Amino acid sequence: MAADIAQLFGSEIYVVAVTSSKSKKVKERLDSYVKQVSKHLKGIDVPYKTDFLYGPNIAEVTVGYEKKIKADMTIIMTEMGIGFGNLFMGSYSQQVLSKSDIPVLSLKPRQVNLPRDFSTFGE
Repeated sequence: MAADIAQLFGSEIYVVAVTSSKSKKVKERLDSYVKQVSKHLKGIDVPYKTDFLYGPNIAEVTVGYEKKIKADMTIIMTEMGIGFGNLFMGSYSQQVLSKSDIPVLSLKPRQVNLPRDFSTFGE
C-alpha cells in the first residue's frame, strides 16, 4: 500500500525501524525487516531511505522524526492492544495519531504466506 501511494504521487519512502529496546536481537530483527522492505522498494523502483531510531517513547520518536524530515504522511502498523483502552488500536498507534500534525495511515498487519526458505535474518 505505501509503495502504491509513493508511486502515485512520485514520493520517497522513509523505511524507519523504531524501538525502545536495547536488545541486540530486537535490533537484528528490525534490521532484517528494513532490508526486506528496501529490497521490495528497490525492485519496483520506488525511491527510499532507511533509518533506525531509538527512544524510550517510540510514538514521540516517530512524531519527532516526521518533523525532522518534513514528512507529508506517516504510515504505521496497528498493533493489537490488550486492555479496553487499546480495544481497536494499540497505545503506540493511538499516541502517534494524537500527537502527529500530519495525516497518519494506520494499517492492520496481515498474515502473508511465504516460501518455506524465507528467513527474517538475511537476504
